[in-house]
Amino acid sequence: MTIRRLTDAERVQIRSDYRQLRRQRLSSHGTVRRIAEARRVLPEVVTRICGDLIDADQPRGGDR
Repeated sequence: MTIRRLTDAERVQIRSDYRQLRRQRLSSHGTVRRIAEARRVLPEVVTRICGDLIDADQPRGGDR
């Protein structure tokens, strides 16, 4: 695997892929894994790019 910076367009596409796969009811972990395999990037890269989307998908705890 080659180490290089992702372009802004690639980052936008990864975020778009995340949203699309989540609409298909895939888990956030499975979504990250599939994008990482398809885009040939580390899962940590996908997690960093989509972090706010992943956080929004997490169930909220009871605030009492």
